[in-house]
Amino acid sequence: MVNLLIDTDIGDDIDDAFALLYAIRSPEINLRAITTVLDNTNARAQIALKLLSENGINDIPVYAGAVKPLVMPVDAMRPVPPQYLPETMSAIPISSTPAVEAIAGLLEDIADLEILAIGPLTNIALLIEQYPAAASKIKRIHIMGGSYYHSMNEWNIERDPEAASVVFNAGIPLRLVGLDVTTRCRLSTEQVQEIRSAGGSVATLAHMMDIWISQQERDGVSMPILHDPLAVHSIINDADVQFQKEEVKIELKGEFTRGTTFIEPYRLWGGKVPDTRFDVAYNVDAPRFIQHFFRTCFAELIK
Repeated sequence: MVNLLIDTDIGDDIDDAFALLYAIRSPEINLRAITTVLDNTNARAQIALKLLSENGINDIPVYAGAVKPLVMPVDAMRPVPPQYLPETMSAIPISSTPAVEAIAGLLEDIADLEILAIGPLTNIALLIEQYPAAASKIKRIHIMGGSYYHSMNEWNIERDPEAASVVFNAGIPLRLVGLDVTTRCRLSTEQVQEIRSAGGSVATLAHMMDIWISQQERDGVSMPILHDPLAVHSIINDADVQFQKEEVKIELKGEFTRGTTFIEPYRLWGGKVPDTRFDVAYNVDAPRFIQHFFRTCFAELIK
């Protein structure tokens, strides 16, 4: 069983909420805490607490984290995330302990703690800078972020590239699940409709999903992509996700490439990839993963 902390920007894309549900319903994971990152992290924490409560879980602590990137200016911080439901979430109390302090404490108490980072890496970078001794005890960080074999920026890295650079240069073992594989993992219209009609312990999740879908349809996207749940799946069933060693850098200066995850092209040169701590996902059995995700999270819908 994996002792896991999830660091998330839940409330924007629906995949964070799906990932949280997948983690709490996976017997292979012992979820020890949740931390939230960037913008209104208190509201994000209330979203996570609501989803936990709706699933009968009241013993997993949730901590609000950093509201701003390390150095980037914040031009338009949202007052609350789009999926925040004030009528059911605003009265939920949250811990006063800052996320970074809480993570440091957990690392002192849990010898084999792993972190799943499914948002910008600001909290983790601050942990490394403020609590280096505690950060050195992280067993592994699983990151949903970046795009490694295709030239594009990805949201979690782009929102705070300086934080990503701190994490990628800290000497901590990393497993990286990027857009190269996650974009192959999309729910079908039929699966979305089943979630929508389920009710019960996924009623709030379904409501949040519909908020996301209504926003995305304006941009021509309608079905959720399972970015963050795939990162969860790679922890519990990595046979479906194939990794290879790569040397990865974060671009910080380019006018158009700032926030890009850049692979050193050793393979193109015919050279040996250096002994690195980065395992990068390059292939996925998407149908097998989606089936496992759907059965685990929505078993009551499977006839």
